[in-house]
Amino acid sequence: MRVSPKFDHVAISNIRNELIFVDLESGKCKVLDRSEHTPLWGFNFSPDGKWIAYEWSATLHTSIIKLARLEDGKTFPVTR
Repeated sequence: MRVSPKFDHVAISNIRNELIFVDLESGKCKVLDRSEHTPLWGFNFSPDGKWIAYEWSATLHTSIIKLARLEDGKTFPVTR
């Protein structure tokens, strides 16, 4: 679990290989991404609290870094 540096938000990962965003003020949760291969362990908020950077397993043997924009939940690959 990681806590936002600016807002009442947390990010958690679970054993279903999901990255979940939780707005503690409203109580709403949203699954941002899911990997079919491994859990999403390496993740953290940006300093402004508007993005989450995380490791995502593209295959059983390769991972990439992705960003999730919390404003709309869109994800973007940053590396290959």
